[in-house]
Amino acid sequence: MMIGHFGLRLRDNTALGLRLSRDTYATINKRSSLVIPRESQSPTTWERMSRFYADDAHTIYTDAWCEEHRSAALRNFDRNMAFFDALDEGEFNVAVDDLVATERGLVEVHDLNDFGSASGFYMMVLDGYKQAYFGVTGSELAKRMRQHWTRNFPFDRLLWGNEFTSIIAVDSFRALDTTRLFATRSADPFAIEERVVEKFPSIFRLNRLTGGRVPNNVSLRQVVSMMKIRDLSNAIAEE
Repeated sequence: MMIGHFGLRLRDNTALGLRLSRDTYATINKRSSLVIPRESQSPTTWERMSRFYADDAHTIYTDAWCEEHRSAALRNFDRNMAFFDALDEGEFNVAVDDLVATERGLVEVHDLNDFGSASGFYMMVLDGYKQAYFGVTGSELAKRMRQHWTRNFPFDRLLWGNEFTSIIAVDSFRALDTTRLFATRSADPFAIEERVVEKFPSIFRLNRLTGGRVPNNVSLRQVVSMMKIRDLSNAIAEE
């Protein structure tokens, strides 16, 4: 079945659905999405990590690791949902309205086909969760949105930090979770992203990294310094 959303025709993928669901959130995939060359780690580190893998090349996870990871990811999912439920809808709308009012050129997009092909900055608004995500595109905004809405996010990257700190990745949400969309054309969209990610209230923000251009050949230490996390230690779903 095909649906229309912001002017795009999207296929209803029955495996993932059109909205985020706990039932399909943490489907186990034993294949690693992370390419870590053996020579990049010390022999001691490589050996210590071997208990998580079923093969010598560290490309296939063990069943035990997958089950443990899935359980932690689902606990994190529940904590995030409790966190969202506790947020104030009025405060969220004020934050969105203030950003649109202060960021020159940022306009609401109703039909992605009207935006055309241009580099720019965008804000995805997920009203049902009182969250917003900020990103950049180098060409077609429509293509970038389709990537967000149809991507099968890697199982082994569901946790960003741990179950008490991880923000749910925007690509885990589905097409109909994005209820509003704003964008602006810009020759330097990374500068806008860097500014906006820092000033938008963190409780309403889905970005997992600081804004701005990511350096080439970024190191693990650099990634850690760019991480955005949230305190979910007190966010527990009611029984």
